[in-house]
Amino acid sequence: MSDASSMKLFQPITINKMVVKNRISQAAILSTPGITDKQAITDETIEWFESRARGGAGLVITGALMPAQISAPTIRDGLPRLAEAIHKHDAKIIVQAAMFGSMFINMGPSAPPFPNEQDVKQTPAEIMAPPGQQETGEAPAFHELSIAEIQGIQDQFAETAKILMDSGIDGIQLHCTHGAASLMCCFISPYYNKRTDEYGGSWENRLRNPVETIEKMRAAVGEDYPIMARIAGDELLGEAGITAETAREFIAPAMEAAGCDALDVSQGSIMHSPQGILVPMYYEQGCFLDMVSRIKEGTSLPVFGAGRFTDLDFCEEALQKGQLDIINFGRQLIADPETPNKYLAGKQDEIRPCIACTEGCGMPCSVNYDIGPGRTPLLDAGSDKKIVIIGSGVAGLEAARVGASRGYPVTIVEKRNRLGGLVGTFKNEPVCRELSKFTDYLIREVNRLGVEVKLNFEATCDSIVALDPDVVIVAAGAVQDIPKKLHNNSKAIDILEAIERRDEIGQKIVIWGLSYGSETAISLADEGKEVTLIGNGNHQSLLGFAANARRWWLTKKLSSDIDPVRASEESQVMDNINVMFQTRLGEVGENTLEVIPKNGENQTIEYDTLVVARARKRDMSLLEQLEDRVEEVYAIGDYAQVNIIEKAVLRANEVVRSIDSDTEVVEQMTKEPEDFI
Repeated sequence: MSDASSMKLFQPITINKMVVKNRISQAAILSTPGITDKQAITDETIEWFESRARGGAGLVITGALMPAQISAPTIRDGLPRLAEAIHKHDAKIIVQAAMFGSMFINMGPSAPPFPNEQDVKQTPAEIMAPPGQQETGEAPAFHELSIAEIQGIQDQFAETAKILMDSGIDGIQLHCTHGAASLMCCFISPYYNKRTDEYGGSWENRLRNPVETIEKMRAAVGEDYPIMARIAGDELLGEAGITAETAREFIAPAMEAAGCDALDVSQGSIMHSPQGILVPMYYEQGCFLDMVSRIKEGTSLPVFGAGRFTDLDFCEEALQKGQLDIINFGRQLIADPETPNKYLAGKQDEIRPCIACTEGCGMPCSVNYDIGPGRTPLLDAGSDKKIVIIGSGVAGLEAARVGASRGYPVTIVEKRNRLGGLVGTFKNEPVCRELSKFTDYLIREVNRLGVEVKLNFEATCDSIVALDPDVVIVAAGAVQDIPKKLHNNSKAIDILEAIERRDEIGQKIVIWGLSYGSETAISLADEGKEVTLIGNGNHQSLLGFAANARRWWLTKKLSSDIDPVRASEESQVMDNINVMFQTRLGEVGENTLEVIPKNGENQTIEYDTLVVARARKRDMSLLEQLEDRVEEVYAIGDYAQVNIIEKAVLRANEVVRSIDSDTEVVEQMTKEPEDFI
């Protein structure tokens, strides 16, 4: 847009008597330096929040803090300093107050099943474990709260609101969403609340605790202090839980009548539908907007919405349509706190995108090294050393960006005719093409920063030494090891070739490799191909391997008979995939192959293409040769056996920021991957 400042996104909005300069809010994120690791507001805490305000966000909301935390001197005494840091950028700060629910009591096998909610006997609970029990990690005891305990908790929230107001914090947000993560949501949700007294049963009764809490907070702070509630717009549990219709009909009006000044609408239930909370990359941007707009129909209050907001033009369109009033940016402002300022300055191409990988999402962030605590600072170059980087995947491009930002002369050499490496290939992969937005950003940055790029370059020890480097960084990645028995089989290809030639690989596809192949399996099945996915592991080892990465929800979808409630009709459908756990590949013929399950009879499967998607291997010979001829040689990325984006970015930064500094680089990683999947 020609004049970004005239966009509705950058217009002020009033919440009670608080004027927020624009419609951009940093959503509450639980993981916060200082508070998370030290239970204190530290300099790192201040910088973490202030960077959002400095970057242009009009409102910053902290992650959930319990009343006992807020009243503790280590946090309470730091609140005025936190408020001052935000206010000097003409921004406002809201503290989210919460008491956690039964998730923090039991995440084990006796957690409520889904979808058989009739078997759920858990009641809203408060952690009652003595200090010794908490220290040993034992499951704390819990019980149904008495009326006196409920009223005592309400009083704590009221006292908390007064503390925040007296400390200069601009408002309080009561956390009432995300299922078992929130005590208040446990009361509201029909899924969790099985009480039979005045705090259970009807919607009026289940809402009684949060309503009475808000009323007490209002009495403590007066009429002019902003009180917000973060509510569940949809627990994504179907009729068993809170739905958009019940949130519109019951929750929103009750919160407004109790004295709330704004509603922050979220979705998901932490134990059963966390994809609503940390929305995966294969959900469309703004995927919950329809739900938010329905709830907005039930209230006259300003309404916040969250869920995969990254593109500011898209957000402006949603605001113009009246679907919501304020955009809650969670991970995008972690990926790039300067997003608003860059947009206003016409530097949209320099905005580092959130790719919704769910690998870091706080401390650290996969694409933003600087967001985590204890990071090596980005110093100006200490010399004119020439840096040569072999390979242009995420690690190589990030190393080039950081080196050029420091002021070093940097050259990238790439054997292919394009930059981007493995992740760049995912541009052709519908399920995870968001990943390639990061390599697209890095390519723009290395071009902007003047990095020399040599494509179609065969990197040998001699050809690299001929470039006269002072520092060589090997980011050459890893390659798929095709077993010898498949070397003469033209139908056996690696997963990258399958992605790039998806229109040529036929209809019947066998993918060998559960985790590495899961995304491609779903993408090909969505295109109507018949896919068989086989691997050595079971669903537990598969989920354990992928638990901290983007594959978690994909593999859960593959390995479970529980269909997660999806954001779109298309994503509810997964036809044509046959998943075979604990299965080995047997004899492979021209048109058929044998699979050997651990338990069961061998099967013969027809195939058009066999896709090998197993752990990738490195060729260490180039690194070893270069170490004999160049003074400084480092390995990063998959070449250093770093197989997720977060670690690739981390190591690239640690290596390049250590050049001409006293910082030691962590030891090269040499462990080869395990083919357990």
